[in-house]
Amino acid sequence: LAQLPPIAGAIFWWPYFQIQLGRGGVFNWALPGLDFQPTLGQTVAGAGLIGLGLLAVVVLASWLLARQPRLLGWIATRANWWAVAILLGFLPLLLIGVIPRGLSVRRQLLVFLPILILLAGWALDQLRRRWLTGIYLGLATLLGLSMLWLPPYENWGGAVDFIEAHETAGDAIFLLRPWYEPYAMDYYYEGVIPFEDRHTIAGELETVLA
Repeated sequence: LAQLPPIAGAIFWWPYFQIQLGRGGVFNWALPGLDFQPTLGQTVAGAGLIGLGLLAVVVLASWLLARQPRLLGWIATRANWWAVAILLGFLPLLLIGVIPRGLSVRRQLLVFLPILILLAGWALDQLRRRWLTGIYLGLATLLGLSMLWLPPYENWGGAVDFIEAHETAGDAIFLLRPWYEPYAMDYYYEGVIPFEDRHTIAGELETVLA
């Protein structure tokens, strides 16, 4: 019920969402050389299907475990081992989050953060080691501080705003590799220059203009 007002309010933003869902997805970089370039809408739909599949697996596994008390007891007796495994898996994710330029990594790991926090909370409660809880809380705090104090990301949104404010019909956008991949421009740009008139080139600008 608490989510109904935000969902209802989102209806007014549907035209904007429709534009965004038609843009190139954030996972395009993971498909080099392939013709399939998923839009953001396709990526979200695929993630939803994967989520439903995982939910079905969890429900089926729970049902099977409920019918096998001996197996359930075996798993319960090794709860501490499961807790250690969860914390060992959670630790690298905390460290990866401190990567200064790891924006793409953080965005993708952010999807799994809620369930990981729940699992880590269960694991810490299971082990009941205050020093271990302190370590993980300290790492999480350092991660939050690093997000504030590490060097900022490139302001591609501001750069695109500048282009849109000064562009005219017939202009072209040149993105010079290997210094930059075009996905940030695809994400932010909503100007008048058609997509097919943009150019991503290797080499120097003088060579292209010659």
